[in-house]
Amino acid sequence: MKLKGIKNLMFGISAILLLNGCSLYEPTTEEYDIQVEVDDELEKMKEAEDNYKAEITEKMYNELDKHSNESNNYSKILSDEEIKRIEKKISHECSYEVITDKSKLVDLIIENSEDENSIFDTEYSDLVSNALSDEFDKLDENTDLEDYHNFNTLKIKTDNTIVDVTCYVLGENTIYINTDMIESNEDFINNLKYFLNCIREYPCECNNQNIRGVNYNNNIGTVLNVMASCKDTEGEYLKFPVRFAYENGKEILLLSLFSKTNPDDFYNAVYNNDFEKINKIFSLENENDKLNFYEILYSIDMKSDPGYIIGLDNHNTAINNKYKINLFRMYLKKLLKYSVGNNLSLEEHLLLFDYGKYVIVDDYLMKDVEEDFDFYLDFMKIEKEYKCYLTDYYDVDLSNIGSKENELLDTYMAINTILYKGIDNVVYNDEVINKANKYITKYPNLRLLLGYSYHTNLRYEYVKNNMKDYYDDIGEILYTEEKQKVLA
Repeated sequence: MKLKGIKNLMFGISAILLLNGCSLYEPTTEEYDIQVEVDDELEKMKEAEDNYKAEITEKMYNELDKHSNESNNYSKILSDEEIKRIEKKISHECSYEVITDKSKLVDLIIENSEDENSIFDTEYSDLVSNALSDEFDKLDENTDLEDYHNFNTLKIKTDNTIVDVTCYVLGENTIYINTDMIESNEDFINNLKYFLNCIREYPCECNNQNIRGVNYNNNIGTVLNVMASCKDTEGEYLKFPVRFAYENGKEILLLSLFSKTNPDDFYNAVYNNDFEKINKIFSLENENDKLNFYEILYSIDMKSDPGYIIGLDNHNTAINNKYKINLFRMYLKKLLKYSVGNNLSLEEHLLLFDYGKYVIVDDYLMKDVEEDFDFYLDFMKIEKEYKCYLTDYYDVDLSNIGSKENELLDTYMAINTILYKGIDNVVYNDEVINKANKYITKYPNLRLLLGYSYHTNLRYEYVKNNMKDYYDDIGEILYTEEKQKVLA
């Protein structure tokens, strides 16, 4: 029975109960028996409603899961077997006699750096020392011995021949600074913080490891490492490919929204190469989840820096957008499980659905519909199917879904503005701001996403309107005929 029919029947029964409850006299035995019968019927109706919701949810989940491992058009950088070996190969044993007293770390680095090129013999000495102290104050019980080993042996020197303000040479465990290129202290300190974060991601000398000659900073993945490297920095100075991963790779962090973790858990997991925590943060519950996750992760890595990873020149042709479709399906599967377990309202469910949707399509919306027709086609098909599921689950019409999305526009734009530009730039009323802050508090890992591009939702709806004929009749007509119709 459809939910609407079930609810109508329950409403009728509830009316009988209400009239019974308003009686001014004690019910007769016959009336009592009727009420018991009505209670039983109500319980059956509730059970029927729960069963119906469970049935359509399982169907939607299976539909998403059926296509979740579709591959890109390239040979994977790591085979399934190699991915399975990664966690087993990582070691965190460190035999170095480290000093963990944070108050002594700066003096150690000053001592390590002593020669004619020491940064501590320049006008920037106090600035660098204070920055180091600030960063070391953040070290806590989650800091592993490898980090202390690297900081114990770190050197910071000047070299005015390097092409950037700052660079880090792994083999020497040395940060080099070109003082001639320092234009502002703020940008310089952001550079320094970035490389101090990078050092936390590298294994110490006791644990250098590679897989197939590709150094993934212990194989966590370039994108995740970049996100952790940019902690507490503005990120604006970053160059391609690091900037690409920083701005566009964040979409994979959507998968962390529904885990009981926070941004600090993520940063520490990456710094410490802790795969167990990575699995928890991204809710990777089984082997298939892990393989799908790393397939998506390495696709983004290859888009970010194909030359560094595999020497691939025409990477945009070799790596299509399939990983975004797989990511959308994986995110929706997690949203489905979370919504059922937490009894989400339509508003909250729809807000999380739309937020994920706009984050994933973010960096493709400036492109021509013709250029990315296949991507839009697949993406919109999933969107339509999921909205049809929501109409059944919450017993509303598609038009109600559209109206609710319009009502939520200010809320998720406020969320985005707070994350992307800061609360001082929010122009919405107190009710909207309070609702936005409520969701940011409830889902702390939204902060990892840093806000998608400000007008992503508007661009997406514009593109969708241009494909309206197909979108409204999705799945009803032949793909080739419709493609010609839309592009005509």
